[in-house]
Amino acid sequence: MDTIKLKYAMYGKTSNQIDALMGDLAKDICNLALYYKVPVFIEDLTLEDVKKNIDKGKKYNRMINSFPYKKFRDFLEARAFKTGVQLSVVNPRYTSVIGQFKYMKKYGISSHSSASIIIARRGLNFKLENIPFGYREYLKKNKVNVKMNTDNYEIWMKLATLIKKKFSFNERIIKLYANDIN
Repeated sequence: MDTIKLKYAMYGKTSNQIDALMGDLAKDICNLALYYKVPVFIEDLTLEDVKKNIDKGKKYNRMINSFPYKKFRDFLEARAFKTGVQLSVVNPRYTSVIGQFKYMKKYGISSHSSASIIIARRGLNFKLENIPFGYREYLKKNKVNVKMNTDNYEIWMKLATLIKKKFSFNERIIKLYANDIN
């Protein structure tokens, strides 16, 4: 699976420099979409609530506060409109979790890249991803009370909660690659 990574360092920049970088990033994204004749999908993030209630360490706080998502989204929406690129906003619910469990090992990609697959699938209106059988059995084995014929989001939430309680992020990634969630 080929990926294109656009990297723009914003840490330590002035607000005017960040605005210029976000404009350049939006332009590059739309140029790529035009070249490949594809739509652009982004998550509908509301980081304002997160920013008010954060205290997860200096590095995390800096990351959340240094990227002005709303402003970037405005730049991207304006550039997409100007260039005729289709831009759609999708529900961000469990994109990282589902991506890690379903696509990270399968394609040998990062958790961020696997989440982007879920974002694209949602943008293309594909059906919600089902929980793989092994993970359903894992939930049953750990006596997690969930009705298997209900909303998949509830099942993904229960699985994510269980895994996050048991393992750190790096441990989860290693275990997912090894197919060893136990």
